Amino acid sequence: MASFSFLTSLLAALLLYSLNAAILPTSQGLLAAAATARRPHTVPPPPPPPPRRCITRVIHGKPRTLCAPINPPPRKRRVVVPPPKKKVAVPPKKRAVPVKKRVVARPPAPPTKIRRVAPRKAPVIPRPSPAPLRSNGETLTNDYYAHSCPQVESIIRNKVTAWVKKDRSLAASLLRLHFHDCMATGNDASILLKDPKGKSTEMYSVFSKGLRGFEVVDDIKLAVENACPGVVSCADVLTVIARDVTLELHGPFWFVPFGRKDSLTSHINDAAQVPHQESDANTLLKQFTAFGLSFSDLATLTGAHSVGKSHCFSFTRGGAAGANPRMNATYAQALHEKCKRGPWEEVFNDEDTPFLLDLEFYKNLKRGNVLLKSDNSIYVDNNMTSSLVDAFLTQPGMWDAQFAVSMVKLGNVQVLTGRQGEVRRVCSVPNSARHQ
Repeated sequence: MASFSFLTSLLAALLLYSLNAAILPTSQGLLAAAATARRPHTVPPPPPPPPRRCITRVIHGKPRTLCAPINPPPRKRRVVVPPPKKKVAVPPKKRAVPVKKRVVARPPAPPTKIRRVAPRKAPVIPRPSPAPLRSNGETLTNDYYAHSCPQVESIIRNKVTAWVKKDRSLAASLLRLHFHDCMATGNDASILLKDPKGKSTEMYSVFSKGLRGFEVVDDIKLAVENACPGVVSCADVLTVIARDVTLELHGPFWFVPFGRKDSLTSHINDAAQVPHQESDANTLLKQFTAFGLSFSDLATLTGAHSVGKSHCFSFTRGGAAGANPRMNATYAQALHEKCKRGPWEEVFNDEDTPFLLDLEFYKNLKRGNVLLKSDNSIYVDNNMTSSLVDAFLTQPGMWDAQFAVSMVKLGNVQVLTGRQGEVRRVCSVPNSARHQ
């Protein structure tokens, strides 16, 4: 009986095991399939923030950190596509039919008779012969007389030395004579022409009073004519004389270009164009500019007043009555005593070195110890000329170099060349008058 119950329990256990083995795979497969079908919902991670740059600033006493993206991403713009346009059919244009104009034939007009009138002849007005065109020495050359008269400069040099040895004051007078000739109508030797009867040439002008040295020029010209007849002009002779008297006054040397011709006439009114001792710096500058000279030439050539003499009437008012009020008071009183004899009394321009071309004139100019009003004006009334005066006194050798340059320019002012003039045989008379 006991064994029977044991077997019964064993059979029941086997039956239960077989049932579980048949059912379990199916249920586990279903559970796995259900688990696979129901996947959990995953959220994509947010995009990383754009890179930013931060700085710290103290605002109202508290530190603040301010950040801003370095390169902010561009915003997407909404693109709006316009609807397509409807095509509208345009009817073709109708061509205009040309209208034929009615042409009416008109009878031809009767021919008109043309009356011919003889043209009137214009009256012939005699015109004066034009003045010769002048130049500023563009065609002049240093070797102009190299073949025709090579010894001309040595002849003039020896003659100048001999004359100045006799009278030292002639050096300044001949230099002034050359200046007056150039500043009247140009360097044409017109100042040398004489007119004893009519006295209508530049030589007899009131502005030419005090000029001297005419006999020296005539003597030197005669020596040149004996060596080279009819070759060297009086204008060239006077220009070389001015250079050589500068050497006698211990001034600089320069090469003289040649080829000038002498004028055929001379007029007394032309002498009024020469700068006057009563003119101011601005008036003088206009006169110099008209001849192609500059303010530096004005300031430089005025330094030639370091030599020579002046008459009392040229720097006093009413003869010896009173001096220019711009003068130094002590200097003016000394001049007043010297000019008591009359307006034609002569006074040295530079009492210290009256026969030397040096810088003493400019030193006296700064002190107010100069004779002429025009000289005083270039230092008082014009900044350009006064600055040059200061430069001459502070830079040794500057005035000598500039004086040579300015004298060459002065000698080239409005010269006559070619057939514009003539070569006078005698400087005081034109060639045409010698045969009358």
